[in-house]
Amino acid sequence: MDLAYVTELNLEQYQLFEFLLHPTYTTGRPRSVSLMSVLQAILYVLVTGCAWRLLPNEYPPYSTVYYYFCKWRKDGSWKRIHDHLVQWVRVGADHLASPRVVLLKEGKKERDIMC
Repeated sequence: MDLAYVTELNLEQYQLFEFLLHPTYTTGRPRSVSLMSVLQAILYVLVTGCAWRLLPNEYPPYSTVYYYFCKWRKDGSWKRIHDHLVQWVRVGADHLASPRVVLLKEGKKERDIMC
């Protein structure tokens, strides 16, 4: 399978942290969109810097993608994914999964994205 965009994940990459996203609910309307395609669309926006409304047609509707972006931000999924990937990279580099010492640098406050 050829990836359409550089930002897209293959199935193996997606499966590394798929379990960190919340599972489907047993009640309510069944999910009609692939979380993998939603995640790929979010990565496309973050890497290219395009507006949500300018997502290519290969991805789900921008409103759906933005909904999941905000949902995962609020429920801590992005932090879980980040922490998991940091640990995975550290172990791959022959380090402990989490550092023993952390240095914090004072600097400019990051701007929050409003959802």
